[in-house]
Amino acid sequence: MTTGTAGRTPRWPVVTRCRRSGPAERLGYRLGVPTWEYASVITANDAESQRAGVSIKLPGGASERQQGDTSSVLNKLGAEGWELVSYHSSGAGTWGFEQFWLKRQVGS
Repeated sequence: MTTGTAGRTPRWPVVTRCRRSGPAERLGYRLGVPTWEYASVITANDAESQRAGVSIKLPGGASERQQGDTSSVLNKLGAEGWELVSYHSSGAGTWGFEQFWLKRQVGS
C-alpha cells in the first residue's frame, strides 16, 4: 500500500480503473457487469364464478391477458430466457391471487 502525505498510510486503498474501449466503457459500465430487465405475471381466479386469468407485463409494454394456465405461461417465458425472482400469493374464501416477478439478462 502506498503512503499518503506526511508519511501516513491512507485510510482507504486507491482503486484504479482498467481502461477498456467499447460500448460498455462509453456508458460508464465495466465489461462483464450484467444488466437485467424485469417482467411480472399475475394470476387471479374465483372458484365461485369459475373465472380465472393470467396476465403478463413485459418491459415497455402494457399488461396483456394470456392464453393457457399459469404453468404454461411461465414455461414459455422460461424458454425465452426469463428467470423467476420472487413469488407472492394471497386469497380468501373462493378467490386467489398470485404474482410472479421474473428477470432476464440483456446485452451480454
